[in-house]
Formats: sequence, structure tokens, C-alpha cells
Amino acid sequence: MASPVPFRVICPPHLLATLKDRLRNVRFPENSLANPIGGGDTWEYGMPNRVARKLVDHWLNKYDWPAWEAKINEFKHYKLDVSVPVGAGKDDPRGHGTVSVHFIHERSPRADAIPIILTHGWPGSFVEFLDVIRPLTHPPSSTQTAFHVVVPSLVGFGFSSAAPVRDFGVIETAKVMNHVMKTLGYHRYVGQGGDWGAFVTKALAALFPQNCKAIHLNFPIFPRPPKEVKISPPTPIEQARMETYRNVFERSGTGYQRIQETKPQTLAFAMSDSPIGLLAWIGEKFHEIVDLRGGDGDFSPTLSLDHLLTNVMIYYISNSIGSSFRLYRYQFFLGIGQDIINLTILTQPVGIAVFPYELYIAPRSWVNYWCPKLVHWSEFKQGGHFAALEQTSNFIEDVRAFAKLHSVRGALFDSKA
Repeated sequence: MASPVPFRVICPPHLLATLKDRLRNVRFPENSLANPIGGGDTWEYGMPNRVARKLVDHWLNKYDWPAWEAKINEFKHYKLDVSVPVGAGKDDPRGHGTVSVHFIHERSPRADAIPIILTHGWPGSFVEFLDVIRPLTHPPSSTQTAFHVVVPSLVGFGFSSAAPVRDFGVIETAKVMNHVMKTLGYHRYVGQGGDWGAFVTKALAALFPQNCKAIHLNFPIFPRPPKEVKISPPTPIEQARMETYRNVFERSGTGYQRIQETKPQTLAFAMSDSPIGLLAWIGEKFHEIVDLRGGDGDFSPTLSLDHLLTNVMIYYISNSIGSSFRLYRYQFFLGIGQDIINLTILTQPVGIAVFPYELYIAPRSWVNYWCPKLVHWSEFKQGGHFAALEQTSNFIEDVRAFAKLHSVRGALFDSKA
């Protein structure tokens, strides 16, 4: 069995120089404010020029990558080679390939610390969790739950290698992440995730109930139970949320999904070659699915431009945007493992954190059907899709509150569980 190898995040100087040169010579799309055909000054057609110019100026003249590189490397980073099947079955002569998984692993000094794996989504990265790691590993009070924290980069994202096979989706990713946790000595752990991280976390719970003993999600992505099942109808608030999702996001916010699940490679050329293209493609999501209240209307007032740009830098340095797209094709277009992810009744304790500007929030009665041990449900007044970034303190406290529950600790530490 391979062992984790220490790793450092580094942007080669020549790549940083190339980036600055490209930013100094950006060709913005023609966009006269007097002619709204080009999109005008609003987000109606996507990222407007005024926002792109502001971001490029910040990236070029104010953003300090060396400082962020130092901050990122304050944590212990590793890579682990994991063998994965590359053939159609166990007798396929192609045998196995290797995925090199990047992750942060920070242990708590507390003897009673709980292992937890925090899994990001798209277009996020491990950067989402930088500000929650130390509070979770070193809580200020002995009465607060402490954690051994693992923060991976999804396969094909950031500094994890791309999969050595086309059909590598959420199920295969969950198998890799469970292997990582067991290699680190964590045979019982809590899973936490949002966006793709929520799918992976649900898959961990479905496939490895003997290891993933409890899960906490900030993206409650569950389907409606079978029609023959009698459940409480959605409340007026829940119904309004679902209608907003259908009428707003599904109608005008899913274009990126359709491209990424059908022709990801074609899009990858533009995003890999153009820093501003990468910035606009990712930055649009950091506008659409966050809580904009109290800010300038462009980005969340609790999410700094530096956080956004550092997230973009991870994709730029690793040139992983193309491989990150492929998960959409594997999962949504080909439908690999959808039944396991969506139609498995989970037997572990489950906690849900609801942030009001999340793009999809299943009604509680739906979640309760798929998660009979739904032991924790919190609703917050602020925040959106990137909960750990937008509402860091609330995110930390909710994870702590969930892990402190008797049912969760019993599942983790009771030898009969």
C-alpha cells in the first residue's frame, strides 16, 4: 500500500510571469454601455465588462499570490497514489491505473478528536476550507468538539491528477476518498460536503457505512421520495424555494452544466489558455449562487476578492479546469452511479445546514425519508452555496454542534455500532 508523500503548493515563477503578461494585455469583448446587445452593465448576459476590469485590476495590481502561497503551505499537504480499475471489469486485461490524490491532513492534539473529511465541489477547491481547519483542529474551549481534518482535492481538480479512465464519476471518487481515510488510519469518520462534495459524501455513506459513520451536508440535494410514499407536503417556504430553483436556476443558470456535461473538452481549450476566460467562467458562479445582500451586488460581502482569485489560481496553476469539467459528463450525461447516490436510504446520523441562497434545498420531509436518522437541521439567515467561505463561523459551529450529538459520537466510538 502506498504511503502519503509530503507536498507543497508552488506556482512556478515563469507561470506567474506569463499570467501577469496575459492580464496586462487582456482583450475585453466589445461591450458599449450605449448598446445593450453586448450585455450592458448588468449580469443579464453573464459577467459584465466593468466587473471583469475590476477583477483583472485587482488580480494584477493588488492580489498577492506569494502571501497566499505561504498561507496555503502553513498546512500539511500530501499526495497519495491510489490504484483504480481502468477496465470494464475485474478480468479486463487493462488492469489498474493510478490516481494521485492531493489533500491537506491536519491532526488535532486532542485525544478525543473526531476524524472528518471536508469535500469541495465545482468551481470550488480545497481553498474553501482554509479558514475552518484551525478552528476545527484547535477549538478555543475543551468543551467544544475537536477534529482531525482531511481536505482533499477531488479527482481531476486542483493538484489531484485526472482519472486514468473516461467513466470515473462520484462513485469512483468516493472509493478513492474512503481509501485515503483508511490509509490515514481513520476507519471511522464523519463526511462533510457541499456541491459535488455533497454527492461524494452521500456516496461514502451509501457505499461504506462501516467507515463513514455520519454525514453533514450544506447542500441538501435529495430527490422527491417515491410517489406511493406518504410524506408531509413541503411548507410554503420550501415550496417557494423549489419554485425559485425551477424558475430561475434551471431556466437561466444551468447553461454551464449543459456544456460541461456534453462537450467538456472543447470548452477546456478556452479556459486553459485564457486566464480572464477562466476568471469569468468561475467568477460568474461566485455571483449567481451566493448571498449578495449587503454588498455591491456583484459578489458576497463576506467573500473577499482574494478568496475568489486564490480559488481561480488553483485551477490556473494546476491547469485542471478541463479535467474538472469531466465529472459533469460522467455523472449527469452518462448517469454513472445515480441510483446509488440518489436512491439509497442512508442509515447513518445525518446533519443538514441550510443557507438561504443555496441553489437547491430539498424539503425536510424529503430528506427525512432518505435519511431516517436526520438528527440535526439548522437554518441560517445568511449565506449561499459556498458556506465555508461565506459564513465561516456559522459553518464551523454547525459542524461542531452536529458532531457533539450523542448519536454521532456513539456511531463513531461505540464498538458495537
